[in-house]
Amino acid sequence: NIVGSEFAMLYFVDRGTVARVLQQEVLPLNAKFTDAAKWPAFFLPAMLSMSAKLESKFVDACRGAIATGEGAKCEVRFVRFDDASRRFLVELVEGSLVVVESTSRPDSRSSRHSDGGRKHSNVSPSSFPSRPSSAGGGALPNFEPLSTKDLIPGRPCAVSVLSWDDPENISFRPSSLAPIPEYMYKALSRDWETLPLLGEADIVAGSLYIAKTKTGYERVRAARLLDASLWKVFALDLGAYEEVAAADLKPLTNVGSFMKVMVIKCRLDGIIPNAPEGTWPAKAQEVLRELLEGAKKVQLVPSGDPSEAKWSCEHSVIAVPWVTCRLDVDGVDVSRRLVDSGVALQR
Repeated sequence: NIVGSEFAMLYFVDRGTVARVLQQEVLPLNAKFTDAAKWPAFFLPAMLSMSAKLESKFVDACRGAIATGEGAKCEVRFVRFDDASRRFLVELVEGSLVVVESTSRPDSRSSRHSDGGRKHSNVSPSSFPSRPSSAGGGALPNFEPLSTKDLIPGRPCAVSVLSWDDPENISFRPSSLAPIPEYMYKALSRDWETLPLLGEADIVAGSLYIAKTKTGYERVRAARLLDASLWKVFALDLGAYEEVAAADLKPLTNVGSFMKVMVIKCRLDGIIPNAPEGTWPAKAQEVLRELLEGAKKVQLVPSGDPSEAKWSCEHSVIAVPWVTCRLDVDGVDVSRRLVDSGVALQR
């Protein structure tokens, strides 16, 4: 419904809720995302069936969560689908109900949409469900790793390569993740425009920021000050370090729906460095750059269980999956090219 000359009442398909939003903050949805078979609503309408004892606990927890701005989470057990109400009837699992403090809950459901906010690429970032970031020295949000369900051993998976240091440290995202990263980057761009500039003294090592880089905007963690106006930062969703001017950093104040660190690491299987000290020579990175920059089709074939190994570094916010694999770029086997270039040996 249209409310006056400025607002509209919108139904949020992926939440099942209604909220007031500024009309100027509403954009048309890309038609490809209206196919319900490919993009179903990301919530289930449900009713709780429980004993009076559990019901009292649940109601008290919810009231407390609303009063304090915190969140509540629980485990439920499916009972049946109720035809009359068109909702799933579920039972609360006793002992699973917990109140999550606002500093660590996975997703705030506070009514910030009444200020005119929207979700994903069509939203004003200041209206995202809010989580405190470490900007200014606060606690880090509880980030989560990407799922590896599409990475099945022996089966090719289309991916986008994001960065690379050597054949054992390549960052990628499964192509199936689209369009979520696009939503996030558009949100960062919008947020950047609304946030105030930071003074150089306001930037704290270990804190989270939005960085304006040569290619766009990234979520980063400040690593160390290189000189009076230049910082080395770790880009969370690239899994790589970059250098950014202090003037190009703004506080990451809203994490909201984007709790996933949108990167997975891989290492090439079947090769070792062709060097006495067992480290990869600089030429290996050159070979990778020649193959990966501007690549049109990249397929990754896992050679083992992708959930077994994890990768992290000093400034990463969580450990991310680390997949051993074969990588084919525009029909070229990357491991074979490294061997042919003399920088790797077949293992």
